[in-house]
Amino acid sequence: MKVRVSPIALKELVSKVGYVVSSRITQPILKNFLVEAEGSSLSFYGNDGNMMLRGTIETVVEEEGTICVDAKKMTDIVSVYAQSGYSEMMIETTDDRVMFFSEDMKHSLAGEPSSDYPVLDVDIPKAASATVKADIIRRALNLTMYAVSGDLNRISLSGVLFEFLPDQTRVVASDGHILSFVKIIGEEIPYFGETVSPLIPSKTLITLLRMLDEEDVQVKTKEGRIVFVVGNYALVSNLISERFPAYEQIIPRESKGELIVDRETFVDALNGVKILENPLTHLVKLAISDGKIEFSASDTQIYGEAYRRLDAEYSGDSICIGFSSEALLKIFKGSDSEKIKLLFNSPKSTVMVQPFPKEEGFDHLALIMPSNIPEE
Repeated sequence: MKVRVSPIALKELVSKVGYVVSSRITQPILKNFLVEAEGSSLSFYGNDGNMMLRGTIETVVEEEGTICVDAKKMTDIVSVYAQSGYSEMMIETTDDRVMFFSEDMKHSLAGEPSSDYPVLDVDIPKAASATVKADIIRRALNLTMYAVSGDLNRISLSGVLFEFLPDQTRVVASDGHILSFVKIIGEEIPYFGETVSPLIPSKTLITLLRMLDEEDVQVKTKEGRIVFVVGNYALVSNLISERFPAYEQIIPRESKGELIVDRETFVDALNGVKILENPLTHLVKLAISDGKIEFSASDTQIYGEAYRRLDAEYSGDSICIGFSSEALLKIFKGSDSEKIKLLFNSPKSTVMVQPFPKEEGFDHLALIMPSNIPEE
């Protein structure tokens, strides 16, 4: 292999592909990039055993070839050339070594044969496919990813469920305590020719977000695998095989109390009182009545108490309800609406959180379970 390439363009490519390479690998070969020079293209592959990302740039290929090289070391080397201001660098392989050089700098690194590197097929025969707007994916994920569970034992909650239906697209995530749901209706919704409901791992979606620009996303899925193609990047991932819990039945159909608040003002008040919350339960109490919310928290271990009152629009019977401040902050910080509406039934019933006013064609709601308030 012998190529001439822009180090700045190469640095961007290896930083994106390198995100996929995990420090916790089951196969030693996966600590490497697979580097492939063919035609007028230079491609890098990163693989963590569950997903693979291929990035390609156009360059001058003087000799074709493939080799595996340590991903971290190569990323560091490319960064040196990019930061040094060189407009071009050379990459050349001889037997089992990779050499990098420019006018006055040279690095050499051991390589490995490419034959043992597992390459996932980007082309899935007879797959369901569709084109999705990048801004739809980006916004839907920004509004739901915060709810994904970090518990490794709850595999069915470790990703985001996409439901591509003929007349709408739904995106759902939950950690068992909070749930975030997006429903998109309109002319720009994708349809695959059939209903498909992939449950996609969170790391795959974080990688996808790093790939997104303004280009449309080509999506293909079949039999436990999904492919995203964005410009010169192709991401292939296994899907989560466990079934996402039935979520529609827990969405409240009616409410007895309705509270409308300014999102940033509410977050500021919550942050102010959580300083003295119980560090184990993160319990914050909200006493809500006509025209006001009273926030309170206490930490009995240090005899600390905090209180804050806000004016607010509320209709319904007075209610005192407890929440985990951490869970509530996730929902409020995950929203992109200036005002938020909370719908209540009782101190122990699921609370629905929505943007206010609702946006036509893009429906977003979150659910949160209240926390028990201990008797005083």
